[in-house]
Amino acid sequence: MAVSDTWEWYCGVNSTDIEDSQSLTKENVLGSPCLVDGLDTLAHLVFVICALLLLLVFKCTHYNNGDTKFLLRFPGHELRCIFLIASLILLAGSIGEGILTDATYDSPTQPHLYLPQCGAILGTIAAMACYQHMEMWLQAGYILWVVLLYWICAFTTQTVRLLNLQYLDLGSVEIARFDFTLALMVVYGVLILLDINAIRSKVCHCCQAPEDQEAASDMKLKNMRYIRRFANLLSELTFWWLNWLPILGYKRPIVVEDLGKIPHRHQAREIHEKFKIAYQKEKARAEKTGSQPSLWRVYRHVHGVNMLISYSLKLTADTLSYVGPLALDPIVQYVTRIVYGNEEVGYW
Repeated sequence: MAVSDTWEWYCGVNSTDIEDSQSLTKENVLGSPCLVDGLDTLAHLVFVICALLLLLVFKCTHYNNGDTKFLLRFPGHELRCIFLIASLILLAGSIGEGILTDATYDSPTQPHLYLPQCGAILGTIAAMACYQHMEMWLQAGYILWVVLLYWICAFTTQTVRLLNLQYLDLGSVEIARFDFTLALMVVYGVLILLDINAIRSKVCHCCQAPEDQEAASDMKLKNMRYIRRFANLLSELTFWWLNWLPILGYKRPIVVEDLGKIPHRHQAREIHEKFKIAYQKEKARAEKTGSQPSLWRVYRHVHGVNMLISYSLKLTADTLSYVGPLALDPIVQYVTRIVYGNEEVGYW
């Protein structure tokens, strides 16, 4: 059986590219989109299998700390979750692009146009499971090396695909596959940097942040049920970690003892100390300049970062309210042209 016949189910009409690319020269590899997609799919599937085996081994051995309600977040947890979700969205769009591209051909189907992205979605989900269990088990940070290697392989395969598109004169921002590939390269690059930083902190224990010690002391508090900092980003945004409170309130009236203790950073003593230090600095500044101390400067010093984030999110939410009308205008114009011909009738 010829090589092209073996790969026909995957490559379709491009199966002959595999046979022509066996010399693995630069021109043959870059000129064979099916070969590039095949290597991409293989990398994702290998990682999925390795990740499942590693999680199973850690689950069945003494390396994990058992089930716990706490997650000791790795550095960059929130940013990592955002880019993981962004990668899933991009991969879903890329699958749609591959299916639509395949539908434009009269020849037999070409699964290589969308199967690599399906494998990438499985790999991303497996990586998310690894992060979740590493943060839950607290001492399984060495799995980070495997995840980091996966992101490097994913970045490499996307780079090869980008070169393949350019070799085939498809390297234009007007082509959706090129845009998806470029965006995924950016996402994978950020994930690589985040994992390197996590390995520096959690595996090599180099330059650990003071928040790690504070989090460790919070986890030792008895009846500490305010675990917002020890939940994943989705649980934090949806308040899923607080589900126990309405469930308990549904069963019986809630009393103060049910609320338990709160983390050190939210205790009145800690907040008072921060304001005291900030006010002393502001008072010293005012004495040097001969002005009155500014309470606004004190608030900005203590809660400036959180205030800036809140203002930015509010501005973003208000700006996105214009997306609906702007998106509706071309839809109305398109439907109008279909129904009434070339008559230009816009939403505005």
